[in-house]
Amino acid sequence: MATTQTPPPLLYKYRSLTGEARTHVQQLFGQCSLFFAAPPTFNDPFDCRVLRLRFPDSPDQYRKFLAQRALKTIPGMNRAQRRTTAFNSVKQLRPHRDKELQESIVADLQRKIDQFGVFSLCEHPDDILMWSHYGASHTGLCLEFSSEQLPLAPEPVAYAPEFPVISFTDSAKSQTAILLTKAAHWSYEKEWRILADKSGLVPFNPISLSGVVFGCRMPETDRRSVKQWIDAGKSRPRLYEAVISDQGYSVAVRPLDEDRSPAGLAAGT
Repeated sequence: MATTQTPPPLLYKYRSLTGEARTHVQQLFGQCSLFFAAPPTFNDPFDCRVLRLRFPDSPDQYRKFLAQRALKTIPGMNRAQRRTTAFNSVKQLRPHRDKELQESIVADLQRKIDQFGVFSLCEHPDDILMWSHYGASHTGLCLEFSSEQLPLAPEPVAYAPEFPVISFTDSAKSQTAILLTKAAHWSYEKEWRILADKSGLVPFNPISLSGVVFGCRMPETDRRSVKQWIDAGKSRPRLYEAVISDQGYSVAVRPLDEDRSPAGLAAGT
């Protein structure tokens, strides 16, 4: 499911300033590090789950795959001996009918998926649902990044009414499809993801952080804390605030210093 689609020049990350998320925001400013989350920690229980794996109708094709899989687990032999042993071990199996074998393969793929790290971004800084869900009910902040300066290329999430059907024989393609597909209900997020081999902190170029938006309900104490973190760090983002619009159910993003000419966030809202 790899794509050549070009990401927007600016992408956004909503963050809470409570609990562990507060620590991650401090690390972002102080250490120039992005926190890549592991899929099992996501709020959507369907996200990144292996739920529709296509198995072939041909027992021979299935046995070939299982034999290749077994090669990796047979020690103390040369390759020719391991190959013979592996094929003999599955010769009498009916793997296309063996539910336990299929569940084992699904579990192996799920373990691989769960080891990835994911950094999620979206296309807009003024979505009231995103502020509510990921910005701690508008008390958090929204970070603006230059997509060209990010450590890895962002990839768009596909939204679908059903789980992706993937082939058990194409591991790399299957992993990407699972990591970049979500339920159609989430399409309003317009999400882009950066994928890493593991979860945890990943360094980024400080110039890629171009803006910070304070939520419309962010406490003044948190505003002061964030400004201090920025001053102590290497990034020099422009500062903005979200304000409740009097024109409808929306927020507007405006620069905190009205004399500064906004180049990013406010220009697009």
